[in-house]
Amino acid sequence: MEPTVETHTTLFTTRQQKMEETKLSLLHKRMHRAVVKYFRQRSLYSLAELARFQNLSNENNQKIKTIQEELSEAIQRISAFLQSVADDSTTVTVIMLRQ
Repeated sequence: MEPTVETHTTLFTTRQQKMEETKLSLLHKRMHRAVVKYFRQRSLYSLAELARFQNLSNENNQKIKTIQEELSEAIQRISAFLQSVADDSTTVTVIMLRQ
């Protein structure tokens, strides 16, 4: 080959490589921006989900507290009933013994 054709071929090849490197660099930058944007969006979504779960947890805690209070009241009523039944049976026994 002639030196000019060889030089031209070398320059062409070098230029092609530079263009490929530039395309690859631009693609890398675009992908980096896309990944950063994705993780920002993912972070916001995760925070929203965390807030939702915290709300659900607070609601469940309130429901548990209400149920515990109602259960405590029911136990007190049952205890009072059993105590009154026990007192009545003692009264009946005492009355029968007096006769």
